[in-house]
Amino acid sequence: MQTTNATPTTEAEPLQEPPRDTLVKALLTPVLLLIFMILIGGIAMSNLRSIGLRTSVMTQDLVPNTGQATDVMRSLFLERLAVDSFRITGNHTDVRDFLLQQSVTRQLLFDAMETINDAERLKLLHELSDRHSAYGRRFLNEVIPAYREMDALRIEVVDRYGPEAKRFIDRLVETALSSGQPTEVRLAVSAQAQMLNAGTQVSVFVTTQNASARQEAAVLITDARNTILEFDGIADFVTRPMLLSLSSIWSQYEDAFQRLVFVSREYEAIMNEYILPEGPLLTDLARDIQGDIFGELQQLGDASQSQVASTNAVTAGLIVVVLILGGGLALISVRDTHQRKRYEHALEVARNELEQRVVERTVALSVSNQRLREEVDQHHKTQNELIQTAKLAVLGQLSAGINHELNQPLTAIRAFAENAVRFLERSEPEQAQKNLQRIAELGQRMGEIIARFKVFARKGDTPMGVVSLQASVQGALTIVNASLKRHQVQAQSSVTDDELVQADMVYLEQVLVNLLSNAVDAVVENPHSLRRVDVYTEPCPESPEHLVVVIGDDGVGLDEAHVDRVFEPFFTTKQSGVGLGLGLSISHRIVEALNGDLWARPGRLGGAEFCVRLTRADEAESRLQENRG
Repeated sequence: MQTTNATPTTEAEPLQEPPRDTLVKALLTPVLLLIFMILIGGIAMSNLRSIGLRTSVMTQDLVPNTGQATDVMRSLFLERLAVDSFRITGNHTDVRDFLLQQSVTRQLLFDAMETINDAERLKLLHELSDRHSAYGRRFLNEVIPAYREMDALRIEVVDRYGPEAKRFIDRLVETALSSGQPTEVRLAVSAQAQMLNAGTQVSVFVTTQNASARQEAAVLITDARNTILEFDGIADFVTRPMLLSLSSIWSQYEDAFQRLVFVSREYEAIMNEYILPEGPLLTDLARDIQGDIFGELQQLGDASQSQVASTNAVTAGLIVVVLILGGGLALISVRDTHQRKRYEHALEVARNELEQRVVERTVALSVSNQRLREEVDQHHKTQNELIQTAKLAVLGQLSAGINHELNQPLTAIRAFAENAVRFLERSEPEQAQKNLQRIAELGQRMGEIIARFKVFARKGDTPMGVVSLQASVQGALTIVNASLKRHQVQAQSSVTDDELVQADMVYLEQVLVNLLSNAVDAVVENPHSLRRVDVYTEPCPESPEHLVVVIGDDGVGLDEAHVDRVFEPFFTTKQSGVGLGLGLSISHRIVEALNGDLWARPGRLGGAEFCVRLTRADEAESRLQENRG
């Protein structure tokens, strides 16, 4: 800058212009202030514009996209529930629900691909859509036809050939009994029992797809075929035509059963190798898409909050500068303040709009969560049905023993009844009365056996109460008694009648039956076993109000690596095809529902021991009285 100096004269000095540097300084201050204000205002406007763009992206794109991804996940989860229900019940309603849910999922995927702009997410969506379509096609084109063919073959075996074979074998037994030939009677009754047992095992296999029942049915069918052939070697002109008809019907029964086994293996293969694993994979893929969208939403929200803080800091700095530079720039300060308030108002409006959208979305998510809770309740109901199905599967496995337990008194009743008729014809009422008394005793014995199995088959929906541990153990031993006799296993119980626990009697017996059945299987697998199973109780040192029931055997025992896994669903140490691996898992859940615990340990007999910890009845009743007080 240049300065000019006035030359002094003797004349009166005229009015002088202000020095140039003073004017420059006077003008430079507001100019710099104006430039500074413009710069700060530009930064604030840029921040607000950036915040507005991010808010627009969040409210118009990411928040709806997150909701769409959540809807897709929920729809895929409902498809999995329909598939699981169909696998358990075979109900055609589940197929219809699955197909309807497939249509809903396809529409949701189409809507998501129309609105999502990110290339990577679109690629994942297309992959999810293609795999979802293939999943639905294979279920419709492979699973459903296989199940329908299984159903048709089941009708042939159970409802057609089975009753016809029973009609012919009953006639053959009547003819053999009337002939009085011991060999014919023995072979006819043996074939009848084998066919009856085969029909029972086939029914169990059709209901549960149990490999053990399938193998047992195949053996019994072959035994019945061999018995028919042996009978044919001694048949006369009266029984031979009936044998020919019976042999023809039994051949058709056997062929239909073989086709049923083949189709069921194909059905299990497609379900276990593709349908059941693919459902969770589709859900995981949808979850990845949702997580990616939510991550970007979180990043934009954090960036917006950072820019809001930056804008507020810049505005505060601007106010400080205006105050320092003086009141001469009050008008500019007022304008800046007004503009700042306008920007803050716009930001507040955007924030309020975002909060309103978040509130609306929260309400929608609450409704969705309520639906999911209802679906979880339905899943619990399905789980209870699975427990009942497992119980019936145990009854099916023990059905051969039931038949044996009932066939002996039935045969004796028939013999006593025929002899009583003959005694009456001979006018010997005393002998006839003795036979009738024996028939009544045998009928009472059969009633006790059937009553125990009726109690065991009942659903455990009664409330918790006081249960005699000795009665529950004896009831369980009664149910598995046929299996114990068949495998020559000696079971001993030292439980006394004064040991009472707080439990549900039906559920407790189901746990004990499962543990005893597993103990028998373990004893049979050990070639060096003494065929011994012990049931006893022991105190719980760390918790005196509890009682521990121990079921021990001298079987093959458990590896240390398997002790922590035996209660996992579908885990089993038995041979391939024997058992589903659900018995111990279901028993563990039942014991937890009874406020107890179930664990395994090495046994004192050399095998394994399973321990059930339950609450003593006296302790439970005292707690109930304290709560009421």
